[in-house]
Order: sequence, then structure tokens, then C-alpha cells
Amino acid sequence: MSLLRANTGILPRSKYTTLRGADLIERSTKLFADMLVARQLCVLVSLEGTSIPIGEVAHLNNETPEFAFKSNRSFQFLFQKNRLLYFALAYIDGQMAVNGSFEKAIEILDALNVETDQPRTFIEYCQTVWFRLNKRLSYRSALRFESNGHYGNNARAYELFLDSHMQYTCGRFEAENYNIEQAQLAKFALINELAIKYGIPLAGKDHLDIGCGWGGMAAYFQETFKTRSLGNTNSLSQLQYAESRYGSEVLFGDFLRLRKAGRRFDLITIVGMIEHLTPSRRSQLLCVAKDVLRDNGLIFIQCITKPKLWIGGDAYRFVQQEVFPGHYLESSQQTEHRFEASGFEILERFDDGRDYGLTAARWAQNIQQNKAALIDLVGARQYRIYLAYLSFASRMFSTGRGDLMRYLLRKA
Repeated sequence: MSLLRANTGILPRSKYTTLRGADLIERSTKLFADMLVARQLCVLVSLEGTSIPIGEVAHLNNETPEFAFKSNRSFQFLFQKNRLLYFALAYIDGQMAVNGSFEKAIEILDALNVETDQPRTFIEYCQTVWFRLNKRLSYRSALRFESNGHYGNNARAYELFLDSHMQYTCGRFEAENYNIEQAQLAKFALINELAIKYGIPLAGKDHLDIGCGWGGMAAYFQETFKTRSLGNTNSLSQLQYAESRYGSEVLFGDFLRLRKAGRRFDLITIVGMIEHLTPSRRSQLLCVAKDVLRDNGLIFIQCITKPKLWIGGDAYRFVQQEVFPGHYLESSQQTEHRFEASGFEILERFDDGRDYGLTAARWAQNIQQNKAALIDLVGARQYRIYLAYLSFASRMFSTGRGDLMRYLLRKA
């Protein structure tokens, strides 16, 4: 049950309950409207057949989005809470429709998030500790929180908004006008160039992709760079897809199984995977990677880290509740200290948050273009989760409030 649905049942009686139409909208949204005026933004708010602009009406134009509410009750609840989390939950649960420019709607909700961001509560801290403890002690819990329903959705849905190599990770934008295909190929090329730079031309080398997803990168490396590639995933649906579409060799199960595989590797790639691991599991992963890496081998890691400028509490809460349960971020400094404590030397370091902003924007565009097909495959609610999550991610990373780090490591 979402927070919105859980709370609407105990909504206190509002002093505006007897008002209707424009009067109700104007009085209920005063704080929200003042925030929009200060930022020179405008939105249409629609309720029970009445639609009026709030905010800076001088900026009312064809791109002005509309927040259309399904009921008086949900409308009053949202503007009493006046926080991003509840707007996001109302949207995905169908209590609030967003019409017009979705990108402009995200800009407005981002402004609300900046104004009302709240630190983690004690209860939220306890929940985080519980997640971490369960993931550390129970393989079943780790599987649930690290390969949850988001990745297990119909792979045909991801085909509609990802590239042909099914990379649900950040691409590399050497030019801002790259499409998603070009950006993912540029990321592959970067890894190859770094391997060559540090004395490991990939032809004939052993490559391991931990957290390989649907297997596209391992297959590309094997076909293009002539590696002997092995993928690793703990998602059964992704394993089946990788084998059937790409013919990839994939080891199924937790990364701890790699120690028993009896193989050593010249290159290990860990792309978009450690964000799902708690601190102790990250250290375990690095220990395993070190054990199966040849002495002169290289590890390429790409990960999201917590930025210095952290305004995203409600955005993070939404991701944990609806997208990636147990998701956990460390700062780049914490991440780099963990590498060094695990016995690795950092050869290269790239801070490419802008790339993730552009990647998520391309995905969100593809999602909107394939709305009908995606709803047929995964349902309207999951469609809205994809769109809200990736649109807001694009906004945060493109405005410097998200860090996407790339590292090249070798044994110290």
C-alpha cells in the first residue's frame, strides 16, 4: 500500500472542505503558488471540472503542465502535505494526472522538493539498518532487494526504451546530440581504450561482467573486442534473456559463486550494480573480484554516488519504495576509500553525472513515445513509475545533484 493510500483514510477535516471550484484551489494551494511565483513557474490545477493557473501567471503558455486531480480528497491531502513524495505517489496511483509537458511538470515538482526537502527520520534510519542486516544475513533477502521486480518486468518493455544492447546503465555522451545507441557504444569504446592504455588489448582476454543484466555488454565485447566473456546475474529472467537473445555465457547466482567457478579474468566490469549493495556486501564484492582477477588485470566500475550537494530526500524515498528497495548510496570519497581498503589502486577516475542526466532523458523520451505499448506490457502504474523515476533522475543529474562515477582499478 502506498503512503498516499495509507494516509488518505485518516485525512483530517480541512478548513476548506466546504469550498468548491476556484476558491478551493486558490486557498488550498497558496503555499505552493507562492513557491512557484518566487521561481517564475506556473501550473494549471484542475479539480471537479474547474481548472485555474497558479503561480506566476505571466508564464502561462502552451508548455504549462496541468495537474488534474481525481477527487477533492486526494487534492486536499496533497496540498496539506505539500511534498514531492506524495505528489509522486498520487501520480503513479492515478490520483493525479499530468497533462501537457511532463518535463515542465518535473521542473515544478523539483522546485517543490528543494523547498520542502526533509532529512531522514529515526524510523527511516531503523528501516535502513533492517534492510542492511537482512541483506547481509540472508541470501533470499539479498536476492529480493538486489534483483527486485523492477528488473524482473517483461524484457520486451525494456526493449522499447533501451538501446539494442539492453544497457540499463548510463551511456557516455561525447557529444550532446548522441542518441542512446551511440552513447552506449561510446561507453564500451571507453572501456576498450582504457584496457589498451594500461597494457591489456582485449582480443583473446578473459572478461567477467558482474551484474550483467540482460547480457548485452558481455555479448558485444565477445563479438567486437574478441574477448572470452562471462556474465553473472542473480535474476533468472535476465539469465534466460541473455542466453536466448545473445547466446551469452552467464553464471547464475550471487557473485559469491564466482570463487567456485575456477576461472580468472583479465578484465572485470561492474556497471550500475554496486548501488544495490549495502556496505558489507560491497566489500564482499570487491574481495571476490580481487580473488578472480589476474595480477595484472583491470576492473572497470561505474556507479552512482551520493553528491556533496544533497537535495533529494523525497526523490530517494520514492526510489526506495517503488523502484529499488534497499537502494543505498555512498559518497565518492567513501567509495574510493573502500576500493583502497580492499587492496586496489585507482588508475582512472571520471565524474560524469551529466552523462546520466542525458541518458535518463533519452530513456524518458522513448518511454513517452511508446506509452501504449508499454502499458500493454507492464500496466499503466508501472509505465508511470518508469516515466516519473527516469524523468526526475534526469533532472537531478543534469542540475548537479547526482554523481555518476567511473573508475579503473587494479590490484595495489
